Amino acid sequence: MTGYVVNEDRTKLLLCYREKPGLWQPSNGPLSDDDVPHEVIAQYVLRDTGLEARYVADYDETGAGVTALILEADEDALSKYELEERYDAQWLTRDQILACTCVHEPAKDFAELLLAS
Repeated sequence: MTGYVVNEDRTKLLLCYREKPGLWQPSNGPLSDDDVPHEVIAQYVLRDTGLEARYVADYDETGAGVTALILEADEDALSKYELEERYDAQWLTRDQILACTCVHEPAKDFAELLLAS
């Protein structure tokens, strides 16, 4: 499941650069049957970025039911955390995301639909 982390004013999306597949993506990972999705996704965000994210809403990426979650985090807290070597995380605006060729397409769709300009 994917967790889209937005800042408080909904103008930026937190994305992590993954060397494999060479794309900026939101935090994500598998869920077990007994997992509480928003708790597990918040743990993935913490692992990837060091940020504590709060659940905001469900998000249907595909039109086939809930496939992702929207979370919120403090934009200023990212600079206080040293990321693992395998990740780079940045807050990106809607325009930055849409202009970048190396952003995962579902993240572009999310930014276009839900981020303020």
